Amino acid sequence: MICFSTLPLEGRDGYKRMDVFKKEGVENIEFTWNTGIYPEDREDFLKKSFFVLKTGLKITSMHSPLRDYEGVEVDLSALDEWDRKFGIREVEKSIVAYSMLLKENICGEGIVVHCGRKFEKDERKRKIEKSIESLKEILDFNERFGFEIRLENTLPGELGCFLEDLCEIKEKLKSPKIKFCLDTGHYNIGKKQDDVLREMSEHITEIHLHDNWGDEDLHLPPGEGEIDFNNLLSIVKCRYFVFELFDFNSNLFKRCVNWAEKF
Repeated sequence: MICFSTLPLEGRDGYKRMDVFKKEGVENIEFTWNTGIYPEDREDFLKKSFFVLKTGLKITSMHSPLRDYEGVEVDLSALDEWDRKFGIREVEKSIVAYSMLLKENICGEGIVVHCGRKFEKDERKRKIEKSIESLKEILDFNERFGFEIRLENTLPGELGCFLEDLCEIKEKLKSPKIKFCLDTGHYNIGKKQDDVLREMSEHITEIHLHDNWGDEDLHLPPGEGEIDFNNLLSIVKCRYFVFELFDFNSNLFKRCVNWAEKF
């Protein structure tokens, strides 16, 4: 499946521009919350979500918020209990709102989650434990919705940048709903762990596709950076491709579709 993230439409009025995807031929999107739609006020949310639903785009996955509508960071691994609980509630609110978006569009099945944010070296173990606590609570909440919870590998310095940490979190949660999302750009900037990636492969159910040169998270179209996608996609068998780009236009759409067809 080929899908496009709403990342290039993020901004206060991004939700009003959703039809640009449909006009260019996009059928499936991964929804992000920074498009000006926030699940804070029910009436406001329903009013704005109309702009998404009327396009007829299939919302095949959702990226849980990294910040709330005021810009406060969401960190499921926060050592401060107040901050951690805040993060849990933001993810849970996004799950409810996502299910509301899907009432007329039942294609959605997965939620991408960052299991933590920045950490100091001596905090890593404790933050993994806090992330597990948070995800347990989110899994319990998610039972009546039934979405997959896809843990994404993150940028260096953020919890989840080491693949073995994601594996440990999954192992301790012991839930079939916990899967993985491979972010190719993050993986290229961080520590290459092809052996661990190979072990994770059967549980990777989504791939965020973008390219870079190994130093900045540029979100370039595949082929415009240094990533060896032939090697990467020989290890990972998942073919749910989410193009996560900073830009979108007709030319980029065609190039991405043609690129995906090679695999």
